[in-house]
Amino acid sequence: MPDAPEVTNMLATLKRVAGWLWFPWLIAIYPVVFLFERNMGLVYPEDFALAMGMALLGVAGLMALFWAIFCSVPRAAVASSLVAALFFSAGHVANLMSASETGKSLALSPLNWYHLRSSLC
Repeated sequence: MPDAPEVTNMLATLKRVAGWLWFPWLIAIYPVVFLFERNMGLVYPEDFALAMGMALLGVAGLMALFWAIFCSVPRAAVASSLVAALFFSAGHVANLMSASETGKSLALSPLNWYHLRSSLC
């Protein structure tokens, strides 16, 4: 049986790690819950559960991948949080990058990037 200082150190480490583990899961479920709440009468609960499961499964995969890369749960949680946030904000970034005059998306077309650069210079 471990002595008292070891138990105290293990509990402190567990509390520190457990605090980091919440962020990726909350970032993953927030967009799903938000959309379900806004479309309550239009979305079936089965679809909500499927979307929630997919989001949580994706974060679980990211956590496992980054934990294998970093060998650190807090670092894996931070990296997973960043990737999840970037994933769920991709549509907003694409909308911000669309040209207001032509309505075309600049996200995937290098030719549109060239025209934007030449019109600004």
